[in-house]
Amino acid sequence: MFNYWGIFLITLILIPNIFFAFMQKDSFSDLWQNKTIEAFEQVGRYGCIFFMIITIPGTGLKWENLKSFYYLITGLLSLLYFILFFFLINKKSLVSALLLSIIPSLVFLFSGFFRNSIFLMVSALVFTPCHIAISVMNNYILWNRYNGPVLLYAKKNKDSFQVISQGSTEIRTFEYNGIKYVMKIPSQIGSGLSSFWTMLNRIFDFSLSQHYGSGRLEYIYSVLKDNGFIDLVPFVVADETCAIFRFVEGKAFADEHFPMTEDNAYRLGAFAGFMHNILPAKKESFEKQGKFWKKVLFHISERIKETGFFSDTLRTFENIDFVTQKNVLMIADMCADQFLYDENHRIKYLVDFDACVTGPVEWDLTFWKKFVPDWENFKKGYEQFGEMPDFEEWSWYFETLMGTN
Repeated sequence: MFNYWGIFLITLILIPNIFFAFMQKDSFSDLWQNKTIEAFEQVGRYGCIFFMIITIPGTGLKWENLKSFYYLITGLLSLLYFILFFFLINKKSLVSALLLSIIPSLVFLFSGFFRNSIFLMVSALVFTPCHIAISVMNNYILWNRYNGPVLLYAKKNKDSFQVISQGSTEIRTFEYNGIKYVMKIPSQIGSGLSSFWTMLNRIFDFSLSQHYGSGRLEYIYSVLKDNGFIDLVPFVVADETCAIFRFVEGKAFADEHFPMTEDNAYRLGAFAGFMHNILPAKKESFEKQGKFWKKVLFHISERIKETGFFSDTLRTFENIDFVTQKNVLMIADMCADQFLYDENHRIKYLVDFDACVTGPVEWDLTFWKKFVPDWENFKKGYEQFGEMPDFEEWSWYFETLMGTN
């Protein structure tokens, strides 16, 4: 039997979450990445939702004379949560994290108690500590990102740091408490974006400031760092103005094509296979996949206006019906100069994963093949994690797309 009051309360709690998740797609990332706590939290969450909506036989209001009190308490708590959500969701404070996790927990606990539902009570008791722990730890990570002492020091003293590179990002080095760091500052913003970053903005709604400031860079680092094949330069902290990494020793490689050494190709293939087959990527509907290609066409048409070239390319692109086999986590500008190497040209670190987006597997494999000379060993490494998708019929299109930039 349906509990219509429970349905109303759940709706009141979920509406702002759904609205915000739709408007800010990357803002609900679990930065803590504690899979055990997250699993219990999800079990408790869905248990609470189910038992709030469905009345199990033998349960119901325990004390009829307290019906009004039950309605008043749970209704006011849910309404308070609904209102506070819009004021506090972007506040990076412990108080906001606690309020937005404790209030819905109290709604579930009170409902379980007053409705004499042991199932709802157990679900709420599982959900409450896990949900609060995740909220507090995510808030701590966000607090460190915005208020961490290294970040504050770097932002205050950046003009005194040595500039070692200038491009789409300005790269500076500095020392803090005896440790050497690298500071990356987006230097091309707004109308000053390069054609490559303009492309990412048009096709993926992507900007470096958003990438740094939304928590997505932390998420990308957290899921890539444990791949077991390629080390990442250690990420420290970021906000919308800059990102800070630990300084690592290594040699740059000027060519876009990876050097042929004993195991570079195999390790790169395993790294790509890990990204494509192990890491979660957003599931895209057929309609959204279609929108992806529309955005590609839009970008090319805008480049025609900007340069006067590529008109034949646009007509060719308009005549195809592209639907990706799957969307994967990929680094859109993957090539050899994104890495550091040792004296023997063996890969040491991936240092540039700024342009990491969710995109077509065909795009990513096109550029892996373009820049990895030893494709046979790359494929062996890749197929540790799954069969390599067919992609070569689309390679010309993605190479041409990147070539327009």
